[in-house]
Amino acid sequence: MSKLTPAFSGDEVRTTCRWCLNYCGMIVRKDGGALRIRGDPSHPLSRGFLCAKGLSSFDIALSPRRILHPLR
Repeated sequence: MSKLTPAFSGDEVRTTCRWCLNYCGMIVRKDGGALRIRGDPSHPLSRGFLCAKGLSSFDIALSPRRILHPLR
């Protein structure tokens, strides 16, 4: 498997957070219609921890107040 391909395990996807320059490892799991994220304990740098940006990444991306087009 390529290092760029996310590792799938059922409904879980191992990926990295892109909200800051740390690229922490995260596991995204789909539970019904909801998405849940947690730190990836097997990631060599983050060791299962996520910063506040990583923990709230879906709240930021799915916010109804998010700007979806240029303002001008």
